[in-house]
Amino acid sequence: MKLKNIFFALLFLTNLTALHSQNGIITYKTKRTKIRKTSNPEMTRKITEEVNRSSYVLYFNKEKSFFKKVKNIPLYPFESKFADISTGANKNWYQFNGINKEAMYNTEILSKQYIINDSSRMKEWELFNEIKIIDGYTCYKAVNKN
Repeated sequence: MKLKNIFFALLFLTNLTALHSQNGIITYKTKRTKIRKTSNPEMTRKITEEVNRSSYVLYFNKEKSFFKKVKNIPLYPFESKFADISTGANKNWYQFNGINKEAMYNTEILSKQYIINDSSRMKEWELFNEIKIIDGYTCYKAVNKN
């Protein structure tokens, strides 16, 4: 499963757990051994290293969730931008109401701030009745069909 899909799964799962009146803050790291290879093996190695150095925070309550990357000083600033794009962490994501599956992010275009609705990303998720307790939170399995 792509790392980006895992992030969206966490966002989606957070809203499912929020339906059970849970709320909180989750901080986590990723471990990635394989990313899309570039034509330059050294660049691929640096991107992978930046992905593995990154950490993320997910804030949630019963109505919404917010996902962002924790700021850090990259070892390789150029490759760090590619790492953020490959993980979906180049934007701060908001998700509202797990039933409607709305996902949005802010962006700046020509010095103006816009809220982009990217809910189409959330429509491809298949939910399962499999439950796992992670750090005291009830999580439901969700898989991206893409």
